[in-house]
Amino acid sequence: MARQDIEIDTEYGELETTDNIVGKEVFEFAILNQDDNFCYGEFMIPTSSRLRVKRGFEIHSLIPYEPIAKPLRVRFCVDIELQEYILNPTNNSQWYDV
Repeated sequence: MARQDIEIDTEYGELETTDNIVGKEVFEFAILNQDDNFCYGEFMIPTSSRLRVKRGFEIHSLIPYEPIAKPLRVRFCVDIELQEYILNPTNNSQWYDV
């Protein structure tokens, strides 16, 4: 079963844990690819939720288990057509280390 207790704070680029996700909207997640050092994934945020997420509200997603012994880097895509991503304020890139 996928872990459901990890949150990423997009405002500060930090990971947090939670105990209660009942009744919260769950967003789609996909594993994109991997290289020698990292595995990469992406959260798809509907356009209707874009402003809510950019203002620091939380999102929830299920990340499927993959038996890969590499760190995971994720990004948040808020507009698939325009390829718009939420930037990580700690390093100004689109990737968050998990």
